[in-house]
Amino acid sequence: MIQKGFSLIIGLTYLGGIFEKEYKIKLYGPSDKIIDKGLMHSCQYVTSAPIFATPISKTTLDLEFFEIDDYKFEINGIDIKLIRQEHKGGSVGIKIDNQICFFTDTKPNANLIDFAMNVNVLIHEASSLDFNEKAQYHSNIYDAFYAAKKAQSKVLIPTHFSHLTKEADIQNLKKYQSIDFNFIIPNEGENYYFDGQQLLQ
Repeated sequence: MIQKGFSLIIGLTYLGGIFEKEYKIKLYGPSDKIIDKGLMHSCQYVTSAPIFATPISKTTLDLEFFEIDDYKFEINGIDIKLIRQEHKGGSVGIKIDNQICFFTDTKPNANLIDFAMNVNVLIHEASSLDFNEKAQYHSNIYDAFYAAKKAQSKVLIPTHFSHLTKEADIQNLKKYQSIDFNFIIPNEGENYYFDGQQLLQ
């Protein structure tokens, strides 16, 4: 599932080194009926110069695109729900089988909390670790904590930290471990498993 935010789509440009050519890669994302610029526009933009040297039209990958017009749909028996977020240009939050919810670039609002109610795992943007910083279209770490508590999520995974954030400050977030929910600071390249109560590495 590709989210509108260009910083998340850019991972597409590295798939060539991960997948063999015989694999078909299916990309699902919102159409311009849901956000301002749909999946195809976003993919074409992020794989164009100067961001990336090879446009998506010339990739050697076997790609198939599915632009989604509805806020509810299904992929291989898995229920997917989308919600429009408050972010310049448009972005969507994603809920998978009512178990996992992912809020990307967004200004916090009550609708997102209702959307994520009782999910097992909430993945939430935390661009700033300053509890008091209020960016125009982003959430800080307090917003992520607040959403997890109010939505009664079992596990919170804060993510999308600013590139200016020091690793030591990210790891220091562990001191805020809450009795209301568990939270884990993700490490690049690691796999995580949810056992019904907690996230395991």
